[in-house]
Amino acid sequence: MPPPPTLGGNTQAKGTRRIILDHADRLEYNAELTPGVQRLVGNVQLRHLNWVMTCDSAFLGQETDQFEAFGNVEIHEGDSVTILSKYLNYDGMARFARLRKTVELRNSTATLYTDSLDYDRVAGKGYYFDTGIHTFCHSLAFTPCKFP
Repeated sequence: MPPPPTLGGNTQAKGTRRIILDHADRLEYNAELTPGVQRLVGNVQLRHLNWVMTCDSAFLGQETDQFEAFGNVEIHEGDSVTILSKYLNYDGMARFARLRKTVELRNSTATLYTDSLDYDRVAGKGYYFDTGIHTFCHSLAFTPCKFP
């Protein structure tokens, strides 16, 4: 069984694409209750490739390269895309995000408001379900259920 993770020990080897923990006010680890999963609390910041993700609290499985984020979730992809929600389930290996509860996705040309959004980073597309409201800064082609 691996030793409990620490904030300073989460380094990334050159060429790997693991989720990186940049900050959490508090880190908890219970090998008996949740082996391989850290509980991160307060001002959490994680990185994966060109995404910076912040939230109030999260569960991080470093071996599986997955995490669940809760509270004020924010994702920033450079200066081009910002996603806000109250819940995020992210799979770093598949590069797939499932966002729920009060989702807002913004890029330079449009903003989408919805309650559920799946975002496929490999394809560079988001898929929303049920209803969504989108606003455009200027006219562009739009395919329903796909964003951006």
